[in-house]
Amino acid sequence: MVIIFLLLFWIFTKPIYGAINLQIVTAPSSLITGNNFPLTFIIENSEPNISYHYKIYGGIGDSDTQIQTSENLSYTTNWDSFPTFTVDIGGSNVISTTGYIKPNLPTGSYNLFVKIVKEDDHSKLNLSSPVYIIPSVDNPKPTNTPTVTPTTVPTATKTPSPTLTPTPTTTASPTPTTTTTLINPDTGIILTEFMPYSSIEWIEIYNDHDKAVELKNWKIKDNSSNTKTIPDMKISPKSYGIFEFSSFLNNDIDKIILINHNSQVVSQFEYPDDKYTLDRSWSLISNSWCQSEFSKNGSNVSSCYTQPTPTPKLTETVSPTSILTPTINQVNNTLYKPDESATASAIFTPTEESGYYVTPTTSLAPISSNLVLGETTTAKKNNLPLVFIISGGLLLISPVILSKLKKK
Repeated sequence: MVIIFLLLFWIFTKPIYGAINLQIVTAPSSLITGNNFPLTFIIENSEPNISYHYKIYGGIGDSDTQIQTSENLSYTTNWDSFPTFTVDIGGSNVISTTGYIKPNLPTGSYNLFVKIVKEDDHSKLNLSSPVYIIPSVDNPKPTNTPTVTPTTVPTATKTPSPTLTPTPTTTASPTPTTTTTLINPDTGIILTEFMPYSSIEWIEIYNDHDKAVELKNWKIKDNSSNTKTIPDMKISPKSYGIFEFSSFLNNDIDKIILINHNSQVVSQFEYPDDKYTLDRSWSLISNSWCQSEFSKNGSNVSSCYTQPTPTPKLTETVSPTSILTPTINQVNNTLYKPDESATASAIFTPTEESGYYVTPTTSLAPISSNLVLGETTTAKKNNLPLVFIISGGLLLISPVILSKLKKK
């Protein structure tokens, strides 16, 4: 009994949802092959806060390969590659997106569908919208392929009924706007600038489309395959989006890799380990990476940073000043006797020395004498040397004289 009671309690307390309504509400009345085209679809009566993948497909008659989600996403592409959306707490959402029709197709009327599947379990829900008919498709470059017009009239199950096309109300879901947002476009998203050195690191992403974009499930990866998920980011047309983070990129050599929702590399650059600076970021300038002035959330500067060339210092050439060394006349003291009064300053050029000393002749002042006035005084002649010579000669010849005297 308790089990039956609990079963009934679970059944009657569980929210009861009606059949999910998936419907294309707007699309062009004519298309040109080989081009993207806008469309809007709604979902109602879903469980709240559920995320879905969606794909766009269709063609002439029963064909599902002539219209597809994008140029690179065909009907047979794996579900994980398709864009996603999430319903609100009321189980509703309005999705404005684009489809793609292949080039060189026959002109005529085309059937258009949207299919959804749960993001976390592709086997749980697989639902297609009713057919939406595009009356006219034109091929700008006709080929020899004949125009094929459907021969069968769409059945009642494929023909949209006015009762099956609910008009979105403001209470159920927001009214579609005229501005189309591209979700996870395959091209036109560019990594333009990043700063790995500051405490708050950041990257700058540029939207090159003429429409707003929304990036979901995009990531960045470094040189060690560490990944960081970028929160869902909306970027206006021809504008920039900034993602800030910390403690992810190295200050020395590392690589920044931008990964899209399909795990494909969109952009990457490996920066060196000798350019650490807090004054400049890494910027994409003329399709090349270099350091430049900050331009966060704005157009990059037009030129890379160039280290200034140091100006050589002018070295003054100082001519050596000639130092005059005074010439000192050395006095040869051997030229004078101790009792002489001559000084060294009186000698400019020494006289040639001889082996002997010559007594200088001195003029004596007249002295008083007993000579009679008018007499002359003659100096006495010194005969002492002559006496010595004669005496020496006698001594030399004296032995001869003595020997002769003895013989006699």
